[in-house]
Parts: sequence; C-alpha cells; structure tokens
Amino acid sequence: MPRWFGLVSGVLTVQLLSCSPGTTRRTPDFLGGRLPAAIIVQQEITGRILSLPLKQPSGMTVDFDGNLYICDQGNNRIVKFSPGLQPARETGGYGDDGGLFKQPVDVIVDSDNRVLVSDAVNRRIQQFDTTLTYRSQMLLEDPDEPLKFGSPSGIAVTRDGSLRIADHERNDLIFLNNAGVFERLVGDLGYRGGQLAGPQGVAVDKEDNVFVCDAGNGRIAVYDKYGEFQRAIVIDGLERPVSAIIDGSDRLWILDQQSSRVFLCTSIGTPLIPQPLQLLGAKTPIENPADMTFLKDGRLVISDSGNDRLLVCTVVPGAG
Repeated sequence: MPRWFGLVSGVLTVQLLSCSPGTTRRTPDFLGGRLPAAIIVQQEITGRILSLPLKQPSGMTVDFDGNLYICDQGNNRIVKFSPGLQPARETGGYGDDGGLFKQPVDVIVDSDNRVLVSDAVNRRIQQFDTTLTYRSQMLLEDPDEPLKFGSPSGIAVTRDGSLRIADHERNDLIFLNNAGVFERLVGDLGYRGGQLAGPQGVAVDKEDNVFVCDAGNGRIAVYDKYGEFQRAIVIDGLERPVSAIIDGSDRLWILDQQSSRVFLCTSIGTPLIPQPLQLLGAKTPIENPADMTFLKDGRLVISDSGNDRLLVCTVVPGAG
C-alpha cells in the first residue's frame, strides 16, 4: 500500500504519497482497428456547473470508473462529472494554500486512483483522492537553482507510477520517479533534436516512451523511458499540438489547437487518414481547444477553452 512520507532534497520539496507500481490506464481502441471517418459534436456542456459557470476548461482525464475530471482553469477549480456526465463534485478556488489553485492546466488519475493536478502559477503538482479531497502537494523548486523549474503543464504517469511533467516555461520535461524524487530534465529551448518550445500535453505508451506535444515547434517529440530523444513526429498541417492520446492499437491521436482538428497517425508518425478530422456539428466555431479524452463508452470529449464549453463527440468509424 502507498505510505505518507516527506522529503526535502536539493532538487525538489516533496510532500506526496509515494506511487506504487500498477497498471497504467490504457485508452482502448474503441473503433476495433477501423479508422475514423468523422468526429461529430453531439452535446455541448456550458453555463453554470455546480457553483459557477464553466470558464476556460483545459486539461481532462477519466478514471477507472468512468468519471470525468476537468480543470476549470478560469475558475481555478477541478470539477468531477459522473460517467453519465452529471456534475458531481468540485474543489478549489484562487490561492496558494493546499487545495487552492492558480491556473490548473492538466489532471490525471494514476493506477491507485490518485488525482494529480498541474497547478501552473503555483509551480506544483497537487494530489487529491477521487472525492476531490486534498491530500498533498509536490513543489517544483530547487533552493540552490531558483530558475531550474518553471510552470508545469501536461502530466503523464508511467507503468510504475513515475511522473513525466512538461515545463511550459522552461521548455523541458521533468522526470520524477515513483517516490516523487527528481531524476532528470530532458530538452531545452529550441527546435533541433530533443529541444522543445512551449511543451503542452504529455502521453506515454505501453513501453513508457514519452510523447510530448511540442506546441511551439508544431510537432510531437518522442523520448524513451530513460529520456533519450528518439524522433520528432512532423505532419503536414499540424501547427500547434496541445493534446495527445495513444490508444490500445498504439495509434496516436493529436489535437491541434490552431486548426481545431484531430490528427491520427502511427506511433512513429505515419499518417493513417488522408486528412485530419474536423469537429463537425458545433453550434459556434471552436476556439482554442485545450485537451481531449475518451470516455468509457468511446465518446470523445474536447475542452473548447475559448468558448467556455465541453464538446462531447461521437467518433464515426469508416468502412472495413
């Protein structure tokens, strides 16, 4: 079982539950090996959600039971929806005390049902249980090197509970082991090789390779589990990738913020569809989509940050 511990190192100040090894939640291949033909918006979630109107939703994730968690960034809160997409719980508010936020940008649920949130301006990762009760925090700071860490953005968890955190401000990727101890920084500002520019979403595959949405460079940067740069995925028309999902068939789904389209390719970057998929059926044009996630029933949810709404979409399979 996980245990409480406190650690103050020369690199990070940590006050977090250790992460025990477990099976990382994998996104199934909802299409059964077929390719998507269209993505159609079936429902829009907007307006008042529990205590406040939804405002600039960003990062999202789904737990093992099918509950949806979103970062309601404009309200500095986390909102939990039931599998039926009914608002269930909320937590947060503006501030720097535990359980409060200054720009929550991404959220994941690990194999032990711990809810981890990137709290960007506070430069920390906060941890909650699935009732959204605050548990602990991890401060991204180094007293001996104040400029070492910046603002966390995307976050992903490996099979053994280690964390991979994109640092949007410092243009690198932070590797932490499953005890929350700093291991290494990967990347640097630039375009060559493993360099990054404004990294956003992060995903890991079944081999713990790390796929980083290198938003400023318009590509996906891929590293192995040790942080060695492997390749860059560059696709015609991909301008500002912000979210990535690897499904059960090792296909890579990429959300492009600039064009509001979804790209689909193999894990090595070979496009699988002739053209990226537009989101059809929205009442108004999509503006600055921030993240996407699959629900347990195969529907795709997009956080349309610029319009303060969630788009619940059906992915229509093609023939064959």
